[in-house]
Amino acid sequence: MAKRPPAKKYYRYRGPSAELIRFKKLALLATFLALVVVVLGAYTRLSDAGLGCPDWPGCYGRISVPATASDISSAQQAFPERPLEQAKAWIEMVHRYLAGTLGLLVAALALLALLNRKEKKQPVLLPVLWNQRQPGSDCVAGRPQSDGASADAEFSGERLGDAEQDLQ
Repeated sequence: MAKRPPAKKYYRYRGPSAELIRFKKLALLATFLALVVVVLGAYTRLSDAGLGCPDWPGCYGRISVPATASDISSAQQAFPERPLEQAKAWIEMVHRYLAGTLGLLVAALALLALLNRKEKKQPVLLPVLWNQRQPGSDCVAGRPQSDGASADAEFSGERLGDAEQDLQ
């Protein structure tokens, strides 16, 4: 007599876990905030407010834009080459605050992805994307870019110059 294979156990699917739902909601919020940061960044650039605050991460040495007369005069003394334009400075600071909040949300997503990496259907490649924040902060802080794109352009220019000499 042949043995029957054991009956398969079927489990009822109970839907995504609370952690996965929390992760998805946070990811949607971060996506929406990223869109807002991009649009506000374009507005900041088009309104010529990108240099509304001469220093970083604050604005004229403060957390927010100077508002009182004494704060404004001290800001003018600290940065005499950059006159204070409050409207442009506020546009720049709101953009900075929202971009900073987006960075914190991405960090929270990376942490949640790492903590829940064994969860079914949990995205785990997100922590790799966290490394993409560095070029943006380098640009804002005024540090030179270290991505090799400028080196590639210089190398291409040298090769182009060599080719022009060969043609003559």
